[in-house]
Amino acid sequence: MPFREVIKNFELVRSRIRDFYIYGFKRDGSDVRIAGKSKRSDSDERYRIESWLGDYLKYHVDDSGKSYFLSIDSRNGEHNPLFRVWKTSSFTDGDIVMHFFLMDILLGCEEISFRDLVDELSDYLDCDESTIRKKLKEYEQEGIVNKTLKGKTAYYSRGFWELDRVQEVTGSEKFEDILDYYSEVAPVGVIGSFIMDKIPEKDESNFSFKHHFINQTVDSDVLLTLFDCINNKKAAVVKRYRHKFGDTNELELIPLRLYCSSSTGRQYMMCMNTGSRKIEPLRIDYVLSVKPGDICDRYDEYKETLNRIQNSIWGISVGNMKETRHVTFTVEYSDKETYILQRLSREKRSGTVTVIDDNHARFDADVYDPVELFPWIRTFICRITSVDFGDDNITKRFVDDIRAMEAMYE
Repeated sequence: MPFREVIKNFELVRSRIRDFYIYGFKRDGSDVRIAGKSKRSDSDERYRIESWLGDYLKYHVDDSGKSYFLSIDSRNGEHNPLFRVWKTSSFTDGDIVMHFFLMDILLGCEEISFRDLVDELSDYLDCDESTIRKKLKEYEQEGIVNKTLKGKTAYYSRGFWELDRVQEVTGSEKFEDILDYYSEVAPVGVIGSFIMDKIPEKDESNFSFKHHFINQTVDSDVLLTLFDCINNKKAAVVKRYRHKFGDTNELELIPLRLYCSSSTGRQYMMCMNTGSRKIEPLRIDYVLSVKPGDICDRYDEYKETLNRIQNSIWGISVGNMKETRHVTFTVEYSDKETYILQRLSREKRSGTVTVIDDNHARFDADVYDPVELFPWIRTFICRITSVDFGDDNITKRFVDDIRAMEAMYE
């Protein structure tokens, strides 16, 4: 059973998990990133997180003190332990009592009017109508109760779980495997984990992962809100941490598409900045909070702009969006190294690969930001016979980096 405790500020929980346990660049006694929070509040969050993740916490001690870190072996087939941070609830004793009485009353009838529901609750609880109405609205949003209007009268009934119907269509065993895999690899996969908790006597996971990027789990609420904005073609009002300046700012963006790094798992939302009128990436783990804005009348136009330029985006940088640069390099390989050609073909993305002869191949691509190709092209060092980034300064920068590295080994 997940640990349950009142959570009033998940922003602080997210910050501590990242800074202390995932990235590990802060230690006990360090100031938290969110201004205005006391060290006592920080300690409370630390104890709460340790109650969730105690089985996965390790620590080491050096001259600067004790530092904790997460130690998780993704090959053992266990589910993402960070899902536990979302399986918490904020409630009071009164909330608990009202919940059970509400469910008991709704269980005994197909539907009941709001007035009759208030009358029955008044036999057990002393609470006003506005409190009951707010609780019913909250439950309606969660799907726990259903509301129907007959004229001006609201009627309520218990919500129903559609898992049985879905299993009937997909097959129980297949359905569980789909949920199992989805919950571990998809953005906002914690939704799949919540659904799996409803399956009685579910089997152990059939999947293990060589590269399992679980760090993004703590951003699920942010991502879910951004997906909702995309679905409804709305703007998003985003408060983000600016690492370069060490402060925060708030801005309005139009979220368009999520990009996930296959090497790090880091997530970026490609957005139209309504201020600069440029498409730019929003790094999700720098987002502190997000809320839906107004409907964007030009949403389809912005989405088409991204569709038009995406083949010229190597990673997530769009440069100035005005012109692309032609990047080309040639590699040499022996007769027994045809895997080099296979690598080029497999990893070329929007570029093209041309076989020059039995031992040479050329890569070509037109991109907005050639610098983004540096890390990938470096992996072919000692095989590159020529390289050109379409800009003399960028080409010189790449060559100078290689020479500087060479000097380190002389």
